[in-house]
Amino acid sequence: MTKKDLRAFFQARRLALEPQTYFRFSSLITEHLIRDYCLPGKKVHLFIGSQNRREVNTLPLLVHLLRQNKEVWAPVITPEKKMLHGEIKTPEDLVEGPFGLIQPQNGIEKILPDVVIVPGLAFTDSGIRLGWGKGYYDSFLAQLPSTVQKVGVCFQFQIAGELPADSWDIQMDFLVTEKGSIRCRKSV
Repeated sequence: MTKKDLRAFFQARRLALEPQTYFRFSSLITEHLIRDYCLPGKKVHLFIGSQNRREVNTLPLLVHLLRQNKEVWAPVITPEKKMLHGEIKTPEDLVEGPFGLIQPQNGIEKILPDVVIVPGLAFTDSGIRLGWGKGYYDSFLAQLPSTVQKVGVCFQFQIAGELPADSWDIQMDFLVTEKGSIRCRKSV
């Protein structure tokens, strides 16, 4: 299958999730993220999942992080199709952006988080990620030092045996699904 075919396949599977299952799985993923990755003192870069596209619902995680007085940043996609990073102090800071994304109103070019919570249409257990093909996360993750934890989040059915990978793809350190956390087996 081509990347385009794989994107269509995994998106169709996500869209087929019943609302009750979607919210239950998202809640379990949030619990695993809180327990395993959002430790005290961490600066977190968090994507805000689109419920219409059945991306993992990260709004409960955002609320939890803000209540814990964490520094939370999220992607800001500009009209020029560039990814910036906006700090979120309250959920009211979020607005609708391009592609129906929910994002902060303003952003800056560079940040250095401790952990990045990364969306994807599919992942392998070695941390290879299939995104929408725009390159936003590949560019962002490539700028970060290896000490920054990269945590891919998805539903268990989005973990594939194999995915095509390019030389610029950045592998995840961990994956989190409704079933738990997976330490990625890095390929060389």
